[in-house]
Amino acid sequence: MEQYILTAVILMAVGFVLTIKGGDWFVDAAIWVAEVTNIPKILVGATIVALCTTLPELMVSTFAVASGTPDMGVGNAVGSIICNTSLILGISITFLPSRVSRRTFWIKSAFLLGSIILLAVFALNGVVTWIEGSVLIVLLILYFYVNVRTAMNARQGKEIHESVDTTKKTVTRNLLKFMFGIAFIIVGARLLVDNGVIIAKALGVSDQIIGLTVVALGTSLPELITTISAVIKREFTLSIGNILGANILNILLILSTCSMMAKDGLHIAMQNIPLIKNAVPQVLYLDLPVAFAVSLIVIVPAMITGRFKRWQGIVLLSSYVVYIGYLSLELILA
Repeated sequence: MEQYILTAVILMAVGFVLTIKGGDWFVDAAIWVAEVTNIPKILVGATIVALCTTLPELMVSTFAVASGTPDMGVGNAVGSIICNTSLILGISITFLPSRVSRRTFWIKSAFLLGSIILLAVFALNGVVTWIEGSVLIVLLILYFYVNVRTAMNARQGKEIHESVDTTKKTVTRNLLKFMFGIAFIIVGARLLVDNGVIIAKALGVSDQIIGLTVVALGTSLPELITTISAVIKREFTLSIGNILGANILNILLILSTCSMMAKDGLHIAMQNIPLIKNAVPQVLYLDLPVAFAVSLIVIVPAMITGRFKRWQGIVLLSSYVVYIGYLSLELILA
């Protein structure tokens, strides 16, 4: 048993090293892509980086639906939005408050808020059908189209910065950094989660607490590592683009795919939540309202003032603590 735990600790340490190094390489490569193409970093973050860091959520949710547990797929995607916004973006804004280009920021904001509202409307009858999933796919295509058009407009009349190295060796190095970076992040995150669960169970931690902590954070580790690396390199716009883009993809890509995979649509599970006597659809009563609220905390002040303030980050982090604390009430009161 001790050997088993020791192996888990070693593999968890390997996972930690892989995610840190992968995040460093991945952000370096993303910054280089933005500079060499003259595409704003918030757009690179909201498309290429967001798509790569959303892969764990996509895999977890689609596997959950394929294995007959669609409620896990929905909970994972919506829960990731809350974690991405309140925890990860909260960290970024707290430690690196910065200005934001309202011209590009409002487009991402509109897509995010619109996607959350649309999902709530689709889920009102307790199921997201394949037809509704098709509507989300159309919005996803529109999202990428708008981003491509915005990127093309941003490049007009601009030339590649003279200081950016575009030699064959540099291009190859950055492509390898990009591919190995995201691979290291995903593999490292898997090692951290799987072995973290093993260690937690060995210490007698309940499955519910493990689900609320290790597993819940696990699929958001790519966004977290990418954000921390971006903050260290003082690349805030890449970080904000990554989080907003990942949140949009959680709905428009992941849930649309899941709704089409499910035979009779993506059903919203009825669950018991703290202080509520009867079982309710938690996604509708709790998760989506929280996701919408924390998104507003990010978006509204930034659109008014044109910058992110440290108080927003503190409020977001506090919101995450309250949310997790509320979900933990059932365990405390049991």
